[in-house]
Amino acid sequence: MRRLLIPILTLFFTSCKTTKLAVIKQDDKFGCIDKKGNIVIKPEWDWMLQGNKNKQILVEKDSLFGYINSRGNILIEPKYKDAIVFYEGLASVSNGNKFGFINVRGDTIIPFIYDDVFLGFSNGLSDVTINDSCGYIDKSGKIIIPLIYETCYPFLSDIASVETFDGKTLIIDKQGRTFDYNRDEYHY
Repeated sequence: MRRLLIPILTLFFTSCKTTKLAVIKQDDKFGCIDKKGNIVIKPEWDWMLQGNKNKQILVEKDSLFGYINSRGNILIEPKYKDAIVFYEGLASVSNGNKFGFINVRGDTIIPFIYDDVFLGFSNGLSDVTINDSCGYIDKSGKIIIPLIYETCYPFLSDIASVETFDGKTLIIDKQGRTFDYNRDEYHY
């Protein structure tokens, strides 16, 4: 138990506030504890990640991804080759060849036609990639911003950042209008 104390405390302080659980690792398996240190989800998963503002926990077992709830009950069986947490009610998952989007019941909402997805839905749009070109779709799968960029970042507000194939970084709005990005003007 002593060898678990420091990792448990570290993970507890970085726990997801929406579920009030902390991810733990015990004997190379992942699970969750509550605020009192009680094991809520038995450490039986090869990997896990809690999302933000939702109750689905992304889990991996035997190189397949699925989702469980905050009590450890399986919501969506691990059957995907790759997956991300749910954002805005949808999660990007891969069947091993292409990416598509599922809802919290595991229904395919947007077909498996994309080569890659960077994050998933943010402010109503998701970046998607086909043949090394990316753009943005809405939750119905309609292309809103054409797939003409080399790199697309999520819309964390009403604007996002994209990179062109000639290496230029641009700011883009949800209508696809682009604006020059001057790095000297922005200091973080």
